[in-house]
Amino acid sequence: MKNNNTKLYVILGLISAVLMFVADTLQLKMALNGEFELLSAMLSILLGGLFGFLIARVKILGQKVEVTTITDHLTSLYNRKWLNRHFKEQVDQYQRYQIGLSIILLDIDQFKKINDTYGHNVGDEVLVKVAQLIRESSRTTDAYGRWSGEEFLIMLPNTKLEGAKSKAEAIRKAIADEVFSIGQVTCSFGVAEITTKDQQPHDLVKLADSALYEAKNNGRNRVYTAA
Repeated sequence: MKNNNTKLYVILGLISAVLMFVADTLQLKMALNGEFELLSAMLSILLGGLFGFLIARVKILGQKVEVTTITDHLTSLYNRKWLNRHFKEQVDQYQRYQIGLSIILLDIDQFKKINDTYGHNVGDEVLVKVAQLIRESSRTTDAYGRWSGEEFLIMLPNTKLEGAKSKAEAIRKAIADEVFSIGQVTCSFGVAEITTKDQQPHDLVKLADSALYEAKNNGRNRVYTAA
């Protein structure tokens, strides 16, 4: 991101230098004809507008670069890097203020078979659609993203285990009821809640992952909670 911003500022500097050169040349020419003051005012307005526009473009491009560093390129959900950082912040909030936190870990059932049977392009379509259903089923206070491969992670602040289980069940149903291009696609879910001050993000993920493993082993397309 720093390299991209540097390039943008270099471009901005070069454009500004060219504009100033053109302005000085025109001012000199017009000054010889006795019209310096009027042209100077016009050029000041023009250069101010152009410079403001260029700065705005640099800021917009910088924001776009920032977005690409924290989102998954395929699903447009947050990526694991951002999730890890936000997860740590949420756990810190719990440890400091005892603000509740539960997580949902979900995995697309038999995703390898989908890729092997229909191809990776179809597999990507499934990932994008599941991501969309997660987004549509989540609250504005929830944080969610692509955890790895066909796994997604959802963080639910101020949510107890039973509330997170209900949310997972709603998402499970939304995905199972959706008509994909290949028919029905299902997901298995593991749900866990932070309960002690010494728990860290990896502890919570481990609990949710164990519950997810149980859901897979007991028939898939179901929600299990950590003991």
